[in-house]
Amino acid sequence: MAISRLKPKIMAIGDSLPQGCRSLTVKASYCAQSWPARIAAEQGWAFVSPDHPWEVLFDLEREIRRLDPVLFSPATLALIGLPQRIKDNLQLWLGPTARSKNQSFDNLAVAGSEVHDLYNRTSASYGGEILKLTKGDLQEQIDNLADLHVAINGKYVLNPQQIPEFDDFSPLDWVEARQPETLLVQSGHNHGLFMIGFQGKASSITGGNDPQGRDFFQQWEVVAERIANLPDTVKRIVVVLLPKVGAVAALLPTSDASVDGYAESYVARLLPTSRKLAGNHIADADREIQAVNQQIRNIFQKASAATNTANRLHFIDTFSMLNEFDYKNYLSPDMRIKISDSMSIDNCYLDGMLDFSSPQLSRLKAGGYLSIDGMHPSGVGYADLASKVMAELNLSHNRARLLETAFQEDTLLSNYPLELDAITRYIDLLRPLNAANRFVAESANRLRDNTHLSQALKLLSKPFVK
Repeated sequence: MAISRLKPKIMAIGDSLPQGCRSLTVKASYCAQSWPARIAAEQGWAFVSPDHPWEVLFDLEREIRRLDPVLFSPATLALIGLPQRIKDNLQLWLGPTARSKNQSFDNLAVAGSEVHDLYNRTSASYGGEILKLTKGDLQEQIDNLADLHVAINGKYVLNPQQIPEFDDFSPLDWVEARQPETLLVQSGHNHGLFMIGFQGKASSITGGNDPQGRDFFQQWEVVAERIANLPDTVKRIVVVLLPKVGAVAALLPTSDASVDGYAESYVARLLPTSRKLAGNHIADADREIQAVNQQIRNIFQKASAATNTANRLHFIDTFSMLNEFDYKNYLSPDMRIKISDSMSIDNCYLDGMLDFSSPQLSRLKAGGYLSIDGMHPSGVGYADLASKVMAELNLSHNRARLLETAFQEDTLLSNYPLELDAITRYIDLLRPLNAANRFVAESANRLRDNTHLSQALKLLSKPFVK
């Protein structure tokens, strides 16, 4: 079958960040507000985002809004009914109507994927994994939630009409076949970085070999060489580097005091059973990220030099971007991002205040750059990244309008849920009780109606924790 829409203006490949994942959730409306989609919209370029007919297994913001703060307690806080809702969603994805009207998408990023998945994974391989993971009963199937999430998403994104001729196309195969004018590349977050930020556990950020035995940097070499060999119809290659993990909202400073921009210690904001992680460990992780970013730069520069294509290569230093407005650690008021005369956001964890004029009786007062999981950006966070990329590429855009539009379109920010504040207050109550062995959540191996929210979040985050 002939491939349609050759030589598009822009395509994206990578993991959850270019896909537009927010609050651990992947769904069509979030993909339509990803930072690549924002760039295309600002420039007036055609861009086909993944149009998932349903969210991929769950929608965390919707689950949070289901809660009734009056009826639950810190110890019994649970997402009642979530296991059945995941089972129902899974049955939809396994049915015959999981098809798109589009032959292919311009955004081929897959949440939870690793660097080697850019050349190793295809719709067929994801489909084979789904068959293996769904052989047991429904409870066994949702026990495989993490792998199913990645596989369902990947199978749909890489071949949305399930056309046999495209079953074996990897993201890089699609790029080579379609030859976009601009290619956006952002990957590597799922090799240990998410574990540090979300779970507050010391970890390498370059873990995991591909099926052929290649390590993290060797995987990038394969990617860089294939990209360097793209024809000259591909005018721009934009490589987005790894962010500053110390700046994520998911890591909560235990005090306002800091040394060289780091608190004495941090805890995982949403996990009351997490242990303190010393600030110097976070600082070490950030230094490792900077070294890794430099090595990724070197790999792409070497590959492009070999094909005389260095002039089309651009790097986006998200580490420096986050450091420049790391209000959470530096507490400098000018590091907050102004959205309007009455609203600014920052990289602290989301926090609200009572507002009886709001439908939710609450409005945002702090945080807002990152979503509920504290790792993935909010709609405004993605819009800010889009603005930074456009500035790097000298593409004109209205930054103020872009950020304000993104704020209004992100219901987490513009219609802030009072339930989220109740959750964080309860977690704060549970943390000292856990330290005194007065609160011990059940094992996070199985998701059930009575699984404590903190343990459920561990399960829902597993696609990103390797």
